[in-house]
Amino acid sequence: MKKLCLILSGYVLIGIICYSRLIQGHGYIPAADAEHSWGSSAGAVTGSPREMLSLAELAVLLERGQLLGQSEWMAVKIKRQIHSYYHQEPGIKSAYLYAKLLQREHKFSQALDVLTALLEQAPEQANARLLQANILMVQGFYHKAKQSCLALTGHIALTAVAICALDADSQDLGQQARLKQNYQSLINLLAKDKQPEQAILLWANQVLAEMALRLNRPLAAQQHLRGIALSRAPVSLIALWADIELALGHDDLLLTRLPALAIQAQTQSLPDAILLRLAIAEKNSKTQTANNSQWQALMAERVKLRESRRENDHGAQLARYYLDVHPDSNKAKHWAAINYQQAKMASDRALLDRALSPGG
Repeated sequence: MKKLCLILSGYVLIGIICYSRLIQGHGYIPAADAEHSWGSSAGAVTGSPREMLSLAELAVLLERGQLLGQSEWMAVKIKRQIHSYYHQEPGIKSAYLYAKLLQREHKFSQALDVLTALLEQAPEQANARLLQANILMVQGFYHKAKQSCLALTGHIALTAVAICALDADSQDLGQQARLKQNYQSLINLLAKDKQPEQAILLWANQVLAEMALRLNRPLAAQQHLRGIALSRAPVSLIALWADIELALGHDDLLLTRLPALAIQAQTQSLPDAILLRLAIAEKNSKTQTANNSQWQALMAERVKLRESRRENDHGAQLARYYLDVHPDSNKAKHWAAINYQQAKMASDRALLDRALSPGG
């Protein structure tokens, strides 16, 4: 049986099949600064061949872009190179990276077109199949996503196929019984697999934590993530951890742990997903004074920026801001609806339902 390839190694895997597939990793990049970065650091990215990074190097940098403090660097350094490779030297590797780039930019239909062509040429490509399943889940095509997962049978470990399929099968918000059944099935599956690969175990625990949180079992969700090092986790997984701790009322823990992670990552520009959760924790904390609202103020500035730019790909974060930080039912409904036009995971539907319900 074939081994899981690069994308399924260690924490990289969790960055692929992640909690909220639309969490944005990058922080604020002023337009002028971004242009300056292209000129000073990256050089003529689409210039002579010797200035181009290899596809293997670009793949590593693309995954590092999901980590705290590195997403800005990824965005300004490699986007043009991947685009250049795909259009000038099309192949399986460049097509996969290009599809991932399109996914990050929420160009899901285009990404699926690229993956469809890739899989027609190389149907055994596990990375591409997993990415296809992920995008189909985001678009609300859960059955198709499950079929894409099952198509991996015989190409990767059976446990990995099951995790992918059970995750897709559990996304229908109206099927709580199925969610409970799939959650228990995944627990039983891991109990039978005595020596799962580390990457598969990390992925399974992330999926289990998300399922447990959706089942309103935050303590169980916390247990699933107990062995994960947040300092090496992608932003999406840190956000899942934060949501679990918020559900448990551990606001002060977030206010201590998240800034410490940012310092460790040597970043001053926090991603929206992390800044939002800090603002929520700060507002909820019983130990914070009325005048101590630094994270809420920073998030208010970020929201103003996103709204002025009409950055709809941040709809989920904006909706939660207007539900949990600065209540505004009309704006919460507006942004939750915009988010649901793009993303139809169970968490996106739950966010929309919450925004539409009286009192949020």
